[in-house]
Amino acid sequence: MSDSSIEPFSNEFGSVLPDRVAFNVRKNWLSGTIMEEYAIRHITSIRVENSRKPVLGAILLLVGMAFMANGGAGILFGLLIGALGVLFLIGSPSVTLNTAGGEKVVSSGSPFQRGAGEAYAAAVRKALFPS
Repeated sequence: MSDSSIEPFSNEFGSVLPDRVAFNVRKNWLSGTIMEEYAIRHITSIRVENSRKPVLGAILLLVGMAFMANGGAGILFGLLIGALGVLFLIGSPSVTLNTAGGEKVVSSGSPFQRGAGEAYAAAVRKALFPS
């Protein structure tokens, strides 16, 4: 299944080599990462999801706007709360790697890493299913 013509790929979510995949596992935005390596032949699927929290984001936006309406020092606090609400509305990507042993490994990224997650999944798919 592995093809030596596959070009190595690397980004925030991990590396893809012709014979194996290095996957940086991160549980949430502020946690560190653990690098795990899997042989290409043991990977069954990969998916990218975007998880949003629209209710929490809308509530934080409304609270932020209420603080900004009061003026004074509340404007800065309102902007911070509103920015956090926008981040919850945008959502954050998570890449899930499934193995032949039934193991499911998930790595979450920040809201600005959606493109990196999709590029990593595309590189793994290209290594799994060379055309």
